[in-house]
Amino acid sequence: MPILLLLFFPVIEVALSIGLIRQFGFVNVFFAWLLFTLLGVGLLRTTGVRLSVSVAQSLRLGKSPGPAALEAALVGLAGVLFVVPGFTSDAVAIVLCVPFLRRWIARRLISKVQFGGGIGAQFRNGPFQEGPFAGSAQSAAGDVIDVEAVEVPPTSINPPTDSTNPSKT
Repeated sequence: MPILLLLFFPVIEVALSIGLIRQFGFVNVFFAWLLFTLLGVGLLRTTGVRLSVSVAQSLRLGKSPGPAALEAALVGLAGVLFVVPGFTSDAVAIVLCVPFLRRWIARRLISKVQFGGGIGAQFRNGPFQEGPFAGSAQSAAGDVIDVEAVEVPPTSINPPTDSTNPSKT
């Protein structure tokens, strides 16, 4: 069924656009489309910040960042749908912009996800099980990697010299 809907989506968009142009005139429909496109661009510009803040807040509270990240991704999807020309995609984007509907959709999507091995299983059973940061964020083997980085300018051809070790000079 979803594949069939995707196949007919462009047909629905064109038919709806033609009907709206006949009903309201080309100029009015064009400016409505332009308004929705600008709204979509604005949503896309703020989605990255929204995602970062919601994930950081979830981590601070010791919760899995999955639901917050999914809600921010749904807002980003709404922005993309607003930018796509057509009013059917704009209607879906409006639904994604309503907070309680977006949360309901996010809960439904999460309930359908099967958590197997890997990172998804860690979020369900791992460090975010209870309380602020209950559990450990280390890998299963307990390995910790400590790294020190040195920034090298891209115009430098020769490798940097180690001034603290006189035996190498």
